[in-house]
Amino acid sequence: MSAGGEVVSATRVLLLDADGADRDVELEQVDLGQIGDQRLLWIDVGGDEEAERLARVLEPLGLPSRTLRYVVEPLGRPRLDAYGEAMHVEVTGLRPVGEGRHEAVFLNCVVGRNWLLTSHDGPVKFLEEFRQRVRGGSELGSLDAPWLLATLLDWQVSSYQEEIANLVTMIDDLDEVVLRGTEPTEATLDRLVRVRRRVSWLRGLLVPHQQVFLQLSRPELDLLSTSDSAAAFSALNARVAAAVDAVDSAREMLIASFDVLMTRTAQRTNDVMKVLTIASVTLLPSTLIAGILGMNVSPALSSDHLLFWVVIAVMAALMATAILIARRQHWF
Repeated sequence: MSAGGEVVSATRVLLLDADGADRDVELEQVDLGQIGDQRLLWIDVGGDEEAERLARVLEPLGLPSRTLRYVVEPLGRPRLDAYGEAMHVEVTGLRPVGEGRHEAVFLNCVVGRNWLLTSHDGPVKFLEEFRQRVRGGSELGSLDAPWLLATLLDWQVSSYQEEIANLVTMIDDLDEVVLRGTEPTEATLDRLVRVRRRVSWLRGLLVPHQQVFLQLSRPELDLLSTSDSAAAFSALNARVAAAVDAVDSAREMLIASFDVLMTRTAQRTNDVMKVLTIASVTLLPSTLIAGILGMNVSPALSSDHLLFWVVIAVMAALMATAILIARRQHWF
């Protein structure tokens, strides 16, 4: 809303011309008669657009009323629905939120033969970058809307690359901390858990897209497409698979970091036990001598002066028995 109280439209309309004469138009000025084989219409709807206003403008596109509800309020998961000569695709992208972190953003795409409708809640960095890339001097008007959708979704998949790179950097930093032992084990474990949750969250966002892009690459898409857009969607599916593999690799790196941490912890435990063992071995002879010399053999039990040596023999027999049992158990 502007300072004077006037409502500012959250919708932007771009008319792509094959001759490179791309231009912005107002939503109420959309004329389907202007759309032909050499033109594409891209309507981008912000999350705060009024549903009634959209209904009046989008009704000529032949969209079912249920689709309009999804345009304004996404379901929050990747999906694909077909409505005759139109398709509704919902995907999940990422947008930066500062300090190298990202959050999920849901993007609705409704595509016809010569028009594409996108909707989202709040600003989307990769969508704005794509808009700046295609406007002014492009020749996308000569292509079909599914191809434009495939190009847009390629940018959407690219939005995950920065987050994957951030994860790899975080794991590398963890490895350095673990190897150097510069912080307590509990603090390192907390960091490992946080990164592990982030990896699972990212993988959970990526994996459902594979089924959506696989469906888009099927021959049924030819009802809308006049170009080989199915191949573009197949390539998208391969990119998502590669991104999932990268996340899986990051998870394996994280598991390796945990193994290194456990090895370091075990090494510290061994070092402590080594010190305790040396201390015990050092004190044992003195303790044994003091114990023997401190024995009080009561004369009431026997007047034999050899009783002292009988006790020593019994002690030696007990030690020999313990050593024999240990050897049989292969303890050394």
